[in-house]
Amino acid sequence: RRVHGGVRLLRQDPFETLVTFICSSNNNITRITSMIEALCERFGSELSFEGEQASSESSYACKSKLYAFPTIEALAHSDVGRILAEDLRFGYRAKFVAQTASKLASLGADWLSNLRKTSFSEARSALMSLPGVGRKIADCVCLYGLGHWSAVPVDTHIFQVALRHYATDLPAHVRSSSSAPRKRKHGEV
Repeated sequence: RRVHGGVRLLRQDPFETLVTFICSSNNNITRITSMIEALCERFGSELSFEGEQASSESSYACKSKLYAFPTIEALAHSDVGRILAEDLRFGYRAKFVAQTASKLASLGADWLSNLRKTSFSEARSALMSLPGVGRKIADCVCLYGLGHWSAVPVDTHIFQVALRHYATDLPAHVRSSSSAPRKRKHGEV
């Protein structure tokens, strides 16, 4: 009998996944969350929600403002990079989000979702042609947004665990702590 029944992965919107992982670069979860919330509030359309929330004593009405994730077109405008950098404090990620949205807008509405129909390696290569997208971000988008189940995103933590527990027979140059040949090392792990 299986105790946990396997891992479940969400199939997220590819564009939302791409932008979120660009924002995740050298960041923590709290900061990523606040960045995405600010992005949605500034560039997404407002969604309304009205409902009742039950408490232990009574029900009460609650109103919340929610915002949709911005469209590619909303983030492809020429001033988006400046707004992200100056007003929303995205730092170096601002230009990558803006440039990626502009490139996707020029490639056409279906370019990103059509990567679901390609091989994993083709999808990864295509994603890595976008500004700010390296191997890890591409692998995350392939796995969570495009359904390429063979993608295994390798960050520093996963890399260290793999070395410690699973890759004990790798050559010394791969196991070294130097980050210069990291792309090659991650491929070997």
